[in-house]
Amino acid sequence: MRPATTTALFDLLGADFQSPSFLSTVAQLGLGSETDWDIPEDEATGYLERPDLGLALAITERSSVEKFDGTKLPLGLNGWVFSNIFVYLNGEDEYRAYTGELPYGLTSLCKRQSLVGRFGEPEWSRRDDGTLKAERWDLDGKKQLHVTYRADSEIALLSFGLRRNEPGSLTA
Repeated sequence: MRPATTTALFDLLGADFQSPSFLSTVAQLGLGSETDWDIPEDEATGYLERPDLGLALAITERSSVEKFDGTKLPLGLNGWVFSNIFVYLNGEDEYRAYTGELPYGLTSLCKRQSLVGRFGEPEWSRRDDGTLKAERWDLDGKKQLHVTYRADSEIALLSFGLRRNEPGSLTA
């Protein structure tokens, strides 16, 4: 099977899960169909996992997030939105290393230095006992890149997703 491309998916972040453009892109990339998604009952997030490709996709129930005033909306009001692309660069657990295209000209060999060179210093970072664990960059006002690092400082996971507004609302 040819490697998937996250570049085509990246442009669809924020799309309605059931939109023809989203579903046809996922199908054309050989990632699966609408029925392949794992959407647990009474959960706000569903996943399409492809460990064989080093890739997972997420959809979020649009009404499950907090409104700006902090109130929760009940599930099922506004449908599902394509919210995240998880890319396992070096393989992790049952996931193989991702070998397809990445947005912004990034490669599967990228390091933290190349991310800082491309996007500048991160807007957020987390350290544990002095070891860098994760960082986040805002990309274009509506999207963000969250990076999780392994213990050896190599990138474990790139998560391209919709930026969340305070106190947690999706911007889509």
